[in-house]
Amino acid sequence: MQNDKGNRLRTTALILVWLLILGSSMAQAKRENHTFTLYPAGSHDDPYILTYPVTVNKVGLIRIFTKVRANRSGQSSTVFAGVRLRNLATGKVVVGKRFPPKRLSIQLRYGVDSPDVRKGGRFRVELFNYSKWFKGSGELLVSYPVAGEGEEDEKKENLVPDLAVEGIRLDASGYVQVTLANRGRSRIAPVFWDRDAPRLMLYRNGRSWGGAGLPALDPERALRVPGGRVVYHSRLRPVPGDRVRAVLDCGPRFRDGIRANNRAEYLVRSAGSPATDSVRPDLAVADLRLTGDCRVAVVLVNRTGAGLPPNAWQQGQAPTLLLYRNGRRWGGADLRVIDPAHTLANQERPVRYVSRLRVGETTAIRAELSVRGVGDEMPENNILVKNLSCGR
Repeated sequence: MQNDKGNRLRTTALILVWLLILGSSMAQAKRENHTFTLYPAGSHDDPYILTYPVTVNKVGLIRIFTKVRANRSGQSSTVFAGVRLRNLATGKVVVGKRFPPKRLSIQLRYGVDSPDVRKGGRFRVELFNYSKWFKGSGELLVSYPVAGEGEEDEKKENLVPDLAVEGIRLDASGYVQVTLANRGRSRIAPVFWDRDAPRLMLYRNGRSWGGAGLPALDPERALRVPGGRVVYHSRLRPVPGDRVRAVLDCGPRFRDGIRANNRAEYLVRSAGSPATDSVRPDLAVADLRLTGDCRVAVVLVNRTGAGLPPNAWQQGQAPTLLLYRNGRRWGGADLRVIDPAHTLANQERPVRYVSRLRVGETTAIRAELSVRGVGDEMPENNILVKNLSCGR
């Protein structure tokens, strides 16, 4: 009796943990929770089967978790019971597993791709029992991609601050000044003004050159609110030919919206006033992520805000964004398509390009900006690689 009670408690705890995992990782998914009883089979050729239909309408992941409690006499027969997922368009089982004798739980995942959706997206979860002696009861959790599900949760998850390095300049005396902004949709907690992170680090020609935390960067706490901006005036004076890099180290406890915009570089071409120092445009790939319907989206920004020449929007001369999937060319677009309003011409506002390319299971996506006709910008900012998975 005590063992049965302990098993039930462990099962309940495991179910709750799995619900939390599904809730946090599948913002664009529908979730179902079922209890069931697997009765003995009439014979090995006449199995007992329970079915649960699943219909998806977008690319993503189907996740299945089930836990069963068996009677004592049936423990040795559990290898004849299990769960599988059948694609109704083909009639084939796409993934399945039997219960292990000593751990009566199963986790399954299947990546839904575009052909699955085009063929109707109809699947069926099947709990099966081929044993004449085994009987058990348990819980089944299923999560699958459905457009529109969980959109409010996804919006809430995006309500985070986003500290960004917007630009580096020299002041009239030749000292480095860095512009920082909170581009996110949430305030920054006051506690971060009492800690050493986030922290701005400065480098000269690749070597550490000093830095400061939020109390010194922003004593008036202008960055605390969305849209807040501050200019940090350092006491560091570079010489012509120096390459200055500014990097925001947000630390592990600060939830930052886009880490890719936490750095910028500046090449010093002349001493003294910035009016005599030619600031060049710096097009950069600032972020790479998936939309709610699993399409690849890329954020571009002109980090310096220096003007792009008019020919940057002319055919054959416009910078081109190239997308690669697992190392192979996958598609792309040039600046005429990405930024028809010419936002990147002389502003530091980001531009978001949403492609028609969709991702299912975990895929290595590489976004590379091939620059033409924009002058001497910094090529190290032109490439971003991420492992993306629909529903994560």
